[in-house]
Amino acid sequence: MTQKPLLFGAILSYAGLTAIGQIVQLLLLSSSTFFMHELADPVRGANDLWFDL
Repeated sequence: MTQKPLLFGAILSYAGLTAIGQIVQLLLLSSSTFFMHELADPVRGANDLWFDL
C-alpha cells in the first residue's frame, strides 16, 4: 500500500513534466521568429518583452 502513492506521484510528475515540456516547445516554436526579429534590435526588443510581461 505504501508504493501506490509513490507510483501515483511519479505518474503525475511525469505527466506534468511532459505537459510543461510541450507548452515550452509550443512557446519556443511560436516565438522563435519573434525572437529572431527582436534580436536585431536588442534595446527595443528588451523593452517590448518587459512591457509584454
